[in-house]
Amino acid sequence: MSPSSQAGAATPYPSTIEVSGLSSSIVSVAVRLNRLSHTFPDDLDIVLVGPSGQAIMLMSDVV
Repeated sequence: MSPSSQAGAATPYPSTIEVSGLSSSIVSVAVRLNRLSHTFPDDLDIVLVGPSGQAIMLMSDVV
């Protein structure tokens, strides 16, 4: 298969992470991408989205 025939969202997408048991607001977040591998890393867009829809681009078009 060519890369263009495999284009599309990753599975699972979006990936949900449940956070519970906190008594205050989250003020800092650390993101680690373990074993991330892609033939064309500049094709990857990684976004962190909060529960109210706020979004931050973590990685896009990295070469």
